[in-house]
Amino acid sequence: MENPFNPSFGKMPSVFLNRDSLTQRIVNELNRVGSPFQTSLLYGQRSSGKTTLMTEVSNLISRYKK
Repeated sequence: MENPFNPSFGKMPSVFLNRDSLTQRIVNELNRVGSPFQTSLLYGQRSSGKTTLMTEVSNLISRYKK
């Protein structure tokens, strides 16, 4: 079996958990004026998808700003 984890930062892995609701909630809170979540900390174990999640959030936010 091939390892699904890739050491490339932010690259979408071949096995990706659907986190659409979490991603959308983060984007909504970051875009909401006065949100207490404007400053946030994302943490978790190694290879749990933190960078991939934030790459997806960044891509969505940049689409909204165009």
